[in-house]
Amino acid sequence: MVKYIGKKTLMIIPVMLIVSIATFGFTSMATGDPAQIILSASGIKVTDEAIALKRAELGLDRPLYVQYTDWLNDIVHFNLGTSYVTGQPIIKALALRFFNSLKLAALGLLFLVMLALPLGILSAVYKGRWIDKFCKALSFISAAFPAFCIGLLLIYIFGVKLKVISVIETEHGWGIVLPAFTIAFAHLGVYLQLIYSGMDDVLNKDYIKAAKAKGLKTRIVIFRHALKNAMLPLVTKFGLTVGGFIGGSTVLEIVFSYRGLGTYIMDAINTKDYPVIQAYVILMALLLALINLIVDVIYVAVDPRIELS
Repeated sequence: MVKYIGKKTLMIIPVMLIVSIATFGFTSMATGDPAQIILSASGIKVTDEAIALKRAELGLDRPLYVQYTDWLNDIVHFNLGTSYVTGQPIIKALALRFFNSLKLAALGLLFLVMLALPLGILSAVYKGRWIDKFCKALSFISAAFPAFCIGLLLIYIFGVKLKVISVIETEHGWGIVLPAFTIAFAHLGVYLQLIYSGMDDVLNKDYIKAAKAKGLKTRIVIFRHALKNAMLPLVTKFGLTVGGFIGGSTVLEIVFSYRGLGTYIMDAINTKDYPVIQAYVILMALLLALINLIVDVIYVAVDPRIELS
């Protein structure tokens, strides 16, 4: 297992190298002179002489491959550079926004698991009954309504009418509950269907029927024998969901005025803050690579049919 993890970890290096080349290349070809952006943000009069001096200060007058190697060296040493707009180190702002998105993702995933897992299991166990029909309807509502519509509805009900939850301070205290529940509900329909399909398929297997024939209680059959095998297809989907949650749901963050990674990268794109964009892409690529590594390890750990080779 250790050798397998080591091999998978080493595979991340070429992936990150390719991502870094693509990221640096695309931002270098983007419109907008970084020197002019910085001068404008600083309130300095933009002249040809000032632009030339700023380009020399930033090293933008050097060959592109030299700029890339210097930038990559800084990234490896956790120096993400300085924002063109604020003039502040990117790592501080990125860490704060990442922590905010991590809190939102953790609570959103908790809500998602608390809702989808029991409802999906009940839907499969009591197939065709009222609970199954209720779950199907809930799944349809989740899929039919965009997340921002659900968010606005929750804000109106709990924030404006009932006034039980703050809709202003969403990063602290109870204010984070609404955006977390919204992002969970937006994914609920997909997970209800996946859990239902997995459980329904496993419950019809011969070994499950044999366990029931031996007189085992339904609870034991479901949680000890059926659930683990039914959850295998969910591992990959869950990994992608985690990455998406942390990466930031931009529309929801705008709706709830939440200062996460989603609004951070949108602000950077709108202001052409290229160092921030580069840092965000590198962070997300590394995060998704690590999540995929964890998913692969979980697969191997829970499914003996997968060979380590």
